[in-house]
Amino acid sequence: MIIIYHRINSIKQLKKIPYKYGVEIDIRDYKNELILNHDPFKKGDKFLEYLKHFKHKFLIINIKSEGIEKKIFDILKKKENK
Repeated sequence: MIIIYHRINSIKQLKKIPYKYGVEIDIRDYKNELILNHDPFKKGDKFLEYLKHFKHKFLIINIKSEGIEKKIFDILKKKENK
């Protein structure tokens, strides 16, 4: 069984989750950046910065804005190839 923590949308929250678990995040665009926030028109941690701290077992991405899927996919593909 894989345990997934819901709505872990900040680096501060992520650091509290043991690596053996997965997390679910909400990504949207805000002022031309990919950020983590469930709610529109609010600031949040930048997705690229969040990924620097992500070492967990599993990631579920809930895309909250239209048209950002390819950008997210490209970032994840680049991280996977490192």
